[in-house]
Amino acid sequence: MILFIEPHYDDFILSAGMYSTKKPVDKVITVFKSRSNVGGSRAFCNDLGKDYTELGLPNIDWKNPSLLFETEDLSSALDPLVKNATLILTVLGVGNFAHKFLRDTIIKRYSNIPILFFRDFPHAYDATKLCYIPFEEHSKDFQLVETLGNDTEYITKIDLFKKYYPSQKSLLWFEREQFSTPVQEEIYKFKPTISLW
Repeated sequence: MILFIEPHYDDFILSAGMYSTKKPVDKVITVFKSRSNVGGSRAFCNDLGKDYTELGLPNIDWKNPSLLFETEDLSSALDPLVKNATLILTVLGVGNFAHKFLRDTIIKRYSNIPILFFRDFPHAYDATKLCYIPFEEHSKDFQLVETLGNDTEYITKIDLFKKYYPSQKSLLWFEREQFSTPVQEEIYKFKPTISLW
């Protein structure tokens, strides 16, 4: 079973929307709840014929991350869903604290399962979200293994985002520089240059 574990409701379509129409994904799991986008991922997955589950865990506030929210909380919620996985897909965890938390938990907990990481769109393309540190520094423990998509497929992906996540119009405005520039989806594998753990 191939799983895509997304931090928030729109991360699957934004980071892997082109991949999802070309390659198999059996189930999508949304980890953190948020006030917007409710139902978007479920509707998108239903239309693609993919299973969908929401964990509904409290979102991590990047401005004030809680030390009480432990990796074990996330792992115990994911374990029953991951036990039959043959491949885990998730975000690279660059440009957003909750994304990084999810990525680190998956690496620590499920290293016995093959894992691929998708560059976070639009976060990992926004210099302000990267604190003006080059993306290559943030991703130095990961190796690029594949890029896919073209300009037409990118535009189709953004149109699908608008269809399934109409409440996210503000994101299109605030991140308009990133959304206006077609990019391929980038897929990475974990290859640490030093031991992170």
